[in-house]
Amino acid sequence: MLMAILALPAWSPHVHGVDGQSIAEQCDQCHGSSGRSEDSGVPSIGGFSEYAIIDLLDSFRIGFRQGRPVTLPDGTETDMVEISRALSDEEIEAVAVRYARETWRPHKQPFDTALAKRGAEIHLGKCDKC
Repeated sequence: MLMAILALPAWSPHVHGVDGQSIAEQCDQCHGSSGRSEDSGVPSIGGFSEYAIIDLLDSFRIGFRQGRPVTLPDGTETDMVEISRALSDEEIEAVAVRYARETWRPHKQPFDTALAKRGAEIHLGKCDKC
C-alpha cells in the first residue's frame, strides 16, 4: 500500500482517494481555468493556500460567509453556501490541494495610485497600531 502511494506523481491532486482535479473542473465554470477568473465579480482562487481555501469553504458551509446567487452554464442556479455544503471534508481538502499548486495571479483591474497612497496613510496611522 505504501509503495502504491509513493508511486503517485507528486502533483497528484488526489487526497483520501478523492480526485481534486475533477472537482476543480466544476469550480472552474465560475472561477476560470485553473481558478483564474476573468470576471471581476468572481474571485480567482488558483494559488490560494490549502488552508485559505479550506477556511473559505468552511465559512460558506457554516453560513459565516454569504454566497451570491449564480447561474451555471447549464442553467442551474446555486451559490457558494449550497456548493460548499454539498462537498465532503475530503473533497474540500482535495480541491484545496489542487488549487494551492497553481501560481497566484490577481485580477487585472483599474488602479488609483492616489487612492492607494491615501489608504496606506490611513493604515499606518490607525490600522498598523493593532
